[in-house]
Amino acid sequence: EERWQRQGTGDQQIQSNRQISRAVHAFYRGDSASAIRLAMESGHRSPVGHQYNWAMVFALLTMNEESLRSVREAEAELPRLPVASLREHMLEGALAAVAGDRAEAEVRFAAAIEIGDDIWGPIYGGILRASTPLYLGGDHPRAQEWAGETRSKWEKAGLKTLLDVYAETFALLDATVADTA
Repeated sequence: EERWQRQGTGDQQIQSNRQISRAVHAFYRGDSASAIRLAMESGHRSPVGHQYNWAMVFALLTMNEESLRSVREAEAELPRLPVASLREHMLEGALAAVAGDRAEAEVRFAAAIEIGDDIWGPIYGGILRASTPLYLGGDHPRAQEWAGETRSKWEKAGLKTLLDVYAETFALLDATVADTA
């Protein structure tokens, strides 16, 4: 908060970023409901709705149906630009996974991955791939394939930070292999 005070006030983008920062802090304090609300209320003026990217990430990490639905409903009003379509597929895929429809979830995540790969390439697009075991389960064949490919690419590229961030997700793959053996 002290750093934000030095930035000054009045500029819409500064205020929006400050609100997103508060949302991130709320999430890491364990208050995901406040994090989602703060993110969605941040007031970004971008037509792609960057605030909903943060809200989506928080909702996906909790896999709470009510949170997923609230973000999906709020962001549904935005133009269907690629990032908004990616969010739609991720949120609908997560909702399908929560409902136990892994086939629909897989279709939705595949669509989101395709968009993410087109927008961000193998590094940031790989984040979507690496996340799928969290939603589809570590034993899901496509999730294993997507996350395994991503881990391999990140290892070859020496992306230690991303490998560390997704270590628990990749551990799901390793646990599934160990269980099978």
